[in-house]
Parts: sequence; structure tokens; C-alpha cells
Amino acid sequence: MRRVDLNLLYLLRELQREPNTTQVAKKVGISQSAVSTALGRLRWAFEDELFVRSGRSMVPTPMATRLVEPVEEIIQLVEELLEEVHLEPEKLKRTFTVATAGFVVNEIGGPLLAQLRKIAPGVSLHFPPVDTNTRGRLRTGHLDLLIGPFLNFEESGDNIRFQGVYHDRLVAIVWAKSQRYGDTLAEAELAEADQVIVRMPTDDTFMTRAQLYFASQEFRPNIIGEFSTPVSAARSVEGTDAVAVLPRQVFEYAAHAADLRALELPLDVDNFEVGLAWNARFDSDPEHQWFREIVAKTIEERIRPPTLQPDQLSPPG
Repeated sequence: MRRVDLNLLYLLRELQREPNTTQVAKKVGISQSAVSTALGRLRWAFEDELFVRSGRSMVPTPMATRLVEPVEEIIQLVEELLEEVHLEPEKLKRTFTVATAGFVVNEIGGPLLAQLRKIAPGVSLHFPPVDTNTRGRLRTGHLDLLIGPFLNFEESGDNIRFQGVYHDRLVAIVWAKSQRYGDTLAEAELAEADQVIVRMPTDDTFMTRAQLYFASQEFRPNIIGEFSTPVSAARSVEGTDAVAVLPRQVFEYAAHAADLRALELPLDVDNFEVGLAWNARFDSDPEHQWFREIVAKTIEERIRPPTLQPDQLSPPG
């Protein structure tokens, strides 16, 4: 059986309405050569010329004329079918599982739940901690979303999708009353400083942005403390001369409860994207698409990223 996809039938309908490849190309937003190629495939599929030259115009063959009604019926049936599976959030019954850092949950969890209660009361949320199973659950589709920096997902191949929401950058967080640091941080000061880091409870292949930063600079920090969350690491420097190299957004959150300052790093550091990661199997799932849009919008509204100039932005990875 010769195969004809739905896009070809749409083009056939437009050609039946106006047998002019130039005009059809303009209407559907593709090139004239693409329309001509599609017409060639239609001629092969139906074993008929379908449209032939008559002077300076194209006219339909008897076969093309006979196809007008059945083509229209097929397209209408498909459109009705798509209409039937149209998402109705108020009727949706589903639990979405989202893994992310604690401070992100604190910022978006409440607003997200409040919004869902209004528009989709049958939807519930589960926020498990980021742990050694997180990446595996993302790869197998048992986790709906992972919110965080674009980090190491390239190792997963095409099975993982990523949607950036905002850009962030690493900074050096210090106690605001420390007498050891001025308005800037010199490379020698960073090398000599006691540091606290985040040791994520994940597999050994996962590295935080700070770990990648130090590795790229062939720099070994003098670690005096390890914490499981970014905010606890940031707050731990209060009352000390220690430094925590963390995303600027973590500083913005932690500084509300601790007396901290953020200093620019003395070594080259790239900005990075923060956003949503999910399994490719959910790409075309209308419920998942709807949920991703709501989460992305909530992040944009609740988490204000640091101001970055366009020429400062670097690609993910």
C-alpha cells in the first residue's frame, strides 16, 4: 500500500482549492519547491497526474476532482478526533512528580499548588528530594520534571529534553561582616580561603556547577564543610571567613535569612541556563506540555534571576 501522510492531504486540499503551487506555498508557509515535491509524492501515491498544465494554468484531472470530497472528509475526521482529546484541566486526574532543590520548592511549591487548585483540582504534586535515584528516574520516565541547571544531561543522549527558563552565574558568598574580604575577591584569596561546598546525594558522575568550575580551572578548594543543600551551605558561612561558591540565585534566597555578601569570582566563569528537564516520551503528551508551561511560568514569576547582559550569556553544557 502506498503511504500518504496527513500533511500531503492538507496540501492536496489546498491545491484542489487553488491549483497554483506558488499561491499554495505562500498560504501554508513553505517554499514552492517543497509544494512541487509534495505534489510529486501525491502523483506517485495516487498513480495520477492530479493537476496538469492548460495554457498558463493548472487544472485538476478527473481523479483529483473525485478526491475532493473524500479528502475533505478525512481531514475533518482527524480534526474532530484532535478536538476530542483536547485537554480539559478541570477534569484532569494526575499526580506530577518534580525533583528540585529545596529553595526552589519553597519559592514555587505554594504558588503552583494554589494555581492548580483553581484550574485543575484533580491534579496533585509530589516533590521528592534529589538523590541517587533522580537521574535514573528521569531516564525511565518515572520522574515528570527535574528543575535545575543544564548539567550532564548530554550524557543521556536524546532521551532527555531541556527547556531553559533563566540564566544564572556562580558567585562567592561570604559573611557580610567578615574583615577578610573587600569589595572584590582576588584569586589568591579564593585559593587560601576555607570553603564550604554542596555534596549532592546523587551518583558519582553528577557534579555541581561549582565542582565543574573548580575542575575547569584546575583549582582545588580547601574544603572545611560539606552540605546537602545549597541554601544550608550558603548560610553556613555566616560568622566565619569561609567562602561558598554557589549560584547567584541561591545567594538571593539565603540572604533573606542570613547576613551575607556576594562577590564576583576572580577566575573566568560562564553563565548557565536553569530550567526544566524531562524524558522525551512526554514530549507530545498534552497533559505534560500543559504542566511544563505552568511550571515554567511560575518559575519566571517567583524566581527573579540576576541581571545578565546578552553578551555575558553562554550556551548550556
